[in-house]
Amino acid sequence: MSCDWKTAYKKNRVKIVGGLANPDAVAGLLFQSEIFTDEMHEIVKQIDENEQKTRKILDLLNYRGKNGLAALHQAFLDTSNKELAKGLAPYVLAVEEGDNKTEPKEWPPSVKQVEVMLNDPVIKIKDTKSPLFIHEYGQEYVYTIQSELRGKVFIINNVNFKGPMQDRPASIKDAENLTKLFEELHFTVLRKDDLTSQDMKSFLLEEAKQLDKEKCAECAILIIMSHGSGTKIYGVDCWPVELKSLTDCFSSENCESLHGKPRLVFVQACRSYDKSDVTEKFQKMTTEPRDEMDAEPSKLEVKENRSPKCTFPDHPSADFLIAYATPEGTKAWLHNDVGSWFMNAIVWTFKYHAHEEELHHLLIRVNRLVGKGSTLKKEMTVAEVKSNLRKKFFFFPGIHSKIPTLF
Repeated sequence: MSCDWKTAYKKNRVKIVGGLANPDAVAGLLFQSEIFTDEMHEIVKQIDENEQKTRKILDLLNYRGKNGLAALHQAFLDTSNKELAKGLAPYVLAVEEGDNKTEPKEWPPSVKQVEVMLNDPVIKIKDTKSPLFIHEYGQEYVYTIQSELRGKVFIINNVNFKGPMQDRPASIKDAENLTKLFEELHFTVLRKDDLTSQDMKSFLLEEAKQLDKEKCAECAILIIMSHGSGTKIYGVDCWPVELKSLTDCFSSENCESLHGKPRLVFVQACRSYDKSDVTEKFQKMTTEPRDEMDAEPSKLEVKENRSPKCTFPDHPSADFLIAYATPEGTKAWLHNDVGSWFMNAIVWTFKYHAHEEELHHLLIRVNRLVGKGSTLKKEMTVAEVKSNLRKKFFFFPGIHSKIPTLF
């Protein structure tokens, strides 16, 4: 059954127009549920003939969004129009299933739900005359994202640790899902697993140099999944490195070709400062599916890496957005069977909504999903975003062209 809510009105229109004997009562309930405005309600009341009233109700509902379908179904039930309600019921269920698919009510989602989501392709823009595309694409206040390959995504996925830290096998699922997502969003993905603290920085510095040579990236994205503590990320050698020293690899000073271009950073790691020994905790964990704390800090520390002052004529933090799985001082979580709460939410949200929403709005959706999660011990978290972007960011999936002539 298609979840196109307007189809429900088209398929049932003749039956509703000929069978609804009390349109005023239905219109009143639609007004009470705030589907109809005062003006809409008055328009219906001023019509004398019942069939004309019903036609007007259906015409007005076409402009009131998908919530109007469920409201009309309920209004039919409340006004003893059970046969008419029965005709709408399959469509109401289809819309609800579609809503649950694009934003599940429970988090983390079930394995079955994730499998369904992963089999769906990224929704792409097909109508270049859509209001979103016309108003945002190519505008000076929007980052230019239009090449067949937008740029590069660098994934650091630390799974197997050489020390007291717990391995993170569930992160492999995240890395695979993120790779597929960003390839569908027109990026080249470079993934590195199990890097030491020094190797993480060396990898990113080398890739920044390569970006400068190529000079064609419209955007750079960095994804880090590891253990963490506060502002630090741990390599598989259990030594910490400041996140800033990693993101600075893509500053305008270190990568001049990215000047004025968006740099997005997504971090899956704990940010708590708990220094307790982790070995005893690891021994208590079972092999059953569970929500785990996605970081325990090592007792090893290194001096903070401080990047030199940027001499490029721009602020070194300009055009960066950093999204964390959890606020500083708290824990991030992952699930054995479906991966981390945060990265799962990114894949889920970007896949279904990147074609229609700006990045900050996408991340509000991500945070809403992460905030629904709760461990067996009722522990929760929320994501955190720090943005220095100076323009709007849209992925524009499916679009590869210069500014259209319609502008």
